[in-house]
Amino acid sequence: PINAVLGSLSLLQDTELDNEQSELTHTGRRSSETLLGIINDILDFSKMEAGKFVFDAAPLKISDIVETVLVVVSPRAEDKKISINTHISGRMPRYLVGDEGRVRQVLLNLVGNAVKFTDMGGVTIEVSLTAESEHDATIRFDVFDTGIGISAEHHDELFSEFTTLTPAYTQKFGGTGLGLAISKTLVNLMEGEIGFDSTLGEGSRFWFTVRLRKLSPHAIEAVEAEEKDSAN
Repeated sequence: PINAVLGSLSLLQDTELDNEQSELTHTGRRSSETLLGIINDILDFSKMEAGKFVFDAAPLKISDIVETVLVVVSPRAEDKKISINTHISGRMPRYLVGDEGRVRQVLLNLVGNAVKFTDMGGVTIEVSLTAESEHDATIRFDVFDTGIGISAEHHDELFSEFTTLTPAYTQKFGGTGLGLAISKTLVNLMEGEIGFDSTLGEGSRFWFTVRLRKLSPHAIEAVEAEEKDSAN
């Protein structure tokens, strides 16, 4: 039902609306997107608790993951008049194998939080290759922001379930406090690590790593051929 609401509001925004109707529709869509995020967090948390969480293993491109995250967060960044910059290492393998949706989910959570808590300046996403063998690669994502930062007293509890720092933060910014806890579990299951450093009033840097399998040269040829056929 929430996807139907989002679809209907999206179609409504494409019609001719006066200023008040446009503002109300925009508010309804943003609220629906927030609600969808909460629902997905709760469903993921339930699956993890029940041991029913399953990962996909398919070819993926790191650049595609970053690009789709930007598509989601850029409108909000533009509304707040803050910048978003990205840098992907030139050493990055063109194709890797893993669960693209789950890697994107973690990155989107970190970037979404960075945009949410930043009112001046901007957010930077950096992706680097930290280790590589014949069969796999360890990829590191860093998300920097110039936002409000996090006081030292809250550092130890930040990745705990249902943690939203203080009631004042929750009232102003919203959220269930599940996003970071879910992200930590996802990263651990992908044989990676997650962490952050932050200073109150000076911004934050959140990071995570994942170990992904590399494609064989033959498999790369097959994927590239499939992409070429799809383009034609």
